[in-house]
Amino acid sequence: MTHEEMQSIAMDYLRKEHPELVKFLTPEELKGEARGMAMLARMEMDTLKAGSPGMTDDEAWSEAREMFLVRPEWAYEKMADARAEAREERRRRLEANPEPARLPEETAESPEL
Repeated sequence: MTHEEMQSIAMDYLRKEHPELVKFLTPEELKGEARGMAMLARMEMDTLKAGSPGMTDDEAWSEAREMFLVRPEWAYEKMADARAEAREERRRRLEANPEPARLPEETAESPEL
């Protein structure tokens, strides 16, 4: 199995299991995450095969992918930080320019007396 094949599988995994990250991360970050997953999986596969002569790439991949196709915590933390920052920015804007409170009689929905 080539590095490109493993990277493609990692990218498919991210798209399927973590679509909100695919929308949030830049294409470069997403590709980097898939590349890192593939690289770590390849190193684990090589280690497994060295310890078990006769193990095939497919057998090694089956074991290694369980360890490295996982939830990318760093990306979820980055997404949470960005959301918190956006909420804080909205709060600051509202504090700087509060909308005047409207009395019920000023609204279109208020019944006429």
